[in-house]
Amino acid sequence: MKSLPETFRQDGFDFRILRRRGRVALLVKRKPGLQLESFEVVLIRTLPERKAFGKYLPAAEYLPNSESWGICGWTFTTREDAERRFESEATRRENASQLKHPAPQTAFSAPGKVGTADSPEKRATARAVEVPA
Repeated sequence: MKSLPETFRQDGFDFRILRRRGRVALLVKRKPGLQLESFEVVLIRTLPERKAFGKYLPAAEYLPNSESWGICGWTFTTREDAERRFESEATRRENASQLKHPAPQTAFSAPGKVGTADSPEKRATARAVEVPA
């Protein structure tokens, strides 16, 4: 897959990725010739490999489009505000990923139960007990 480059120009702005965790990125955005900068937090999108206009296009990452701004991308005037949103979005996605891919269950880690054995000998005959919610 073609990754989003560390620096790139789009729509007349220069972008640089400051931080990235999974598909969440914090970018600085500058207009060439101006001192002003803003910060963007984006949920990086992906496209599968495809054929368009008779050409093969590899799978690639891209920024959210304008229509999904406020849902998959946010602009901030301070880095501190952008950092807070970045941490929030990255943590949310990491937690959601853990829910989708939970740790393997064993006889002593079944949902809602706690193992009562504290040694290999006891584990051989131990039973899990219900834990109140």
